[in-house]
Amino acid sequence: NWSALGNNGLGNGALGGVGGVDVEAIATIGPNIYVGGKFNQVNNGNTIVPDATYIAKWDGYSWSALGSRGGLIGAAGPIAGAVNAITAYGTDLYVAGQFTNVTQNGVVLTAADHLAKWDGSYWSALGSNGNGDGALNASMTSIVVNGNTVYVAGGFTDVNNNGVPLPAADYVAKWDGTNWSALGSNGGGDGALNTYAYALGLLGDELFVGGEFTNVNNNGTVLNTADDIASYNISDGVDLYRVTTNGLSTPDCGTDWSTPCDLQYALTSLVSSGDEIWVAVGTYKPTSTTDRKISFTLMNGVAIYGGFAGIETMLSQRNFQSNVAILSGEIGAAGTADNSYHVV
Repeated sequence: NWSALGNNGLGNGALGGVGGVDVEAIATIGPNIYVGGKFNQVNNGNTIVPDATYIAKWDGYSWSALGSRGGLIGAAGPIAGAVNAITAYGTDLYVAGQFTNVTQNGVVLTAADHLAKWDGSYWSALGSNGNGDGALNASMTSIVVNGNTVYVAGGFTDVNNNGVPLPAADYVAKWDGTNWSALGSNGGGDGALNTYAYALGLLGDELFVGGEFTNVNNNGTVLNTADDIASYNISDGVDLYRVTTNGLSTPDCGTDWSTPCDLQYALTSLVSSGDEIWVAVGTYKPTSTTDRKISFTLMNGVAIYGGFAGIETMLSQRNFQSNVAILSGEIGAAGTADNSYHVV
């Protein structure tokens, strides 16, 4: 059955406004639904929701805004322009569109042009052009997030990384949490794509890009059949460590399933931001001793995936329902008296 998400108290939908009210993007975090588009008014029945313009949250019962503009003159919320793309990763929401200068509690974020991040409490920019404005000069239509890395596609050219123009960062680009970079080039200084990219998808180490482009130029080599859709391998610079319950604690472990790592060793001695850990089925304890103070310490930017049988070659092959990986604090005798104080 179909059902509505609220209403305006007058027999119509909750989303409204002047100049078109279409929804162009949807993402979810837990039970919450986030929608973005061209609407500039949201209603909970007869009540207009303050600051809920172009993006809003539905919690299953009512609509709310994502932050506040801070009482500045004007009807707009923190975002004052159409939203074209939303992607959720963990508790963070990445938002792209035609907006510039996100305004948060009276503070104008001049670098939050066309792209911004909402962490549940605050808005922030992803880099800048080194002169106070955003790194991207036009709207985006797709966002993909992988760990600490954000990939965007749209109509922009020459991304400006904190004052350094990137002439090869045309229509698609990467943010690693600190800097922007291009995804290849045409071998002559410009981007590999010759016009707009509209859609992104990620499968394992392959980033799939769709758009209007033709004949992708792979560092000087024209790919005549790479029209409208192509893939880019993102594995360079990202290390993958495979882990099993009887894994090794050696610097060269984890390159394949025949020489897997110990999970605790991989976390404490091998990984860095941007890396991945694939965890095979089984129960993992933070220590083989009885020291209750030892726990697993997770690192920002490191993606940990369970659900592996120990033979897979692609992330999409995992089955986390059949191949359950458990982190356990049962380090001593049966019972809770001598368990780890914290597992993670």
